[in-house]
Amino acid sequence: MRGRHSEQHFYEDQRSQEHRLFNRRSRFIKEQYPGDAEYIIETALDGFDVIEVTDGQDIRGMLTYTEGKDQHQEVYTQFGVILVDEEERGSGLAEELFERLVHIAKEKEHAYITAKADTPSGEAFLERVGFYEEVDDVNSEEYFRYDLE
Repeated sequence: MRGRHSEQHFYEDQRSQEHRLFNRRSRFIKEQYPGDAEYIIETALDGFDVIEVTDGQDIRGMLTYTEGKDQHQEVYTQFGVILVDEEERGSGLAEELFERLVHIAKEKEHAYITAKADTPSGEAFLERVGFYEEVDDVNSEEYFRYDLE
């Protein structure tokens, strides 16, 4: 009986830690994102994997991503959001986060990375690191693409 209670306590602790981490990341988005932070939390954090850099206590930079399959069944990485603390901007941290994403996507043998930009600085960043504009064959939506080959 004791083992079962210990296991239940472990899962409750794990859920509690995940909840605290999600709240911490949500707070960072609200502090750093210039637009509709709630929309970003719903569409680019919840259910996404996260790469983050901390100073041991506070988040200094964060990038979210997930994976998808295109109409040709090719697996790709979908870039969610990248945010860097105001004090870190211009330090190269965003580029370091993106390089880590490229490494992960290549390890998973993904063909490319997709992204959308909803701010001028986001669009400039994507172009600076090598994304190009593309139009989706299925829904005719514009997006940014970074080929991994």
